[in-house]
Amino acid sequence: MPDETYDYLNTDASKHTVKYYNCQYCDRTFTSRAGFKHHTQQHTGNFSHWCDVCQKGYTETRHYEDHMMRHEGRSHSCSVCNKTFSNRRGVQRHMQLHTGNYSYTCQICLKGFIERRCFDDHMMKHEGRSYVCGICEKTYSTSNNLKRHMQDHNAK
Repeated sequence: MPDETYDYLNTDASKHTVKYYNCQYCDRTFTSRAGFKHHTQQHTGNFSHWCDVCQKGYTETRHYEDHMMRHEGRSHSCSVCNKTFSNRRGVQRHMQLHTGNYSYTCQICLKGFIERRCFDDHMMKHEGRSYVCGICEKTYSTSNNLKRHMQDHNAK
């Protein structure tokens, strides 16, 4: 399934290799097999849990339960800034912003990241991978950023 492998760092002491998984239904790219499989299920509609309120589908019970909390109006808040989240995991990830204790740190520029997806997107910048807008020639490090940019062109 993976189509390419890249070394983020060319040093023997610290090598980070990532496999990319490309969606056959759209142009999204994933570095996690689990994330790729979950994304593919969104295209195929193969869900084990369905929300009766808004008809969204979920493959994992915990994601479904977190979603249902939104409909019920329950929330969790940050003890530092009072920002609210629909689940405890959101608060825990958010707290990393306050503590500076990031899950992922770039060994090239030392920038910290809470989520693996954001870290992997950042690493694509270092390796020079880019997506170019065919209208204005702006470049983006991920296909999703280019898609968001294209929505701006389409809205005009």
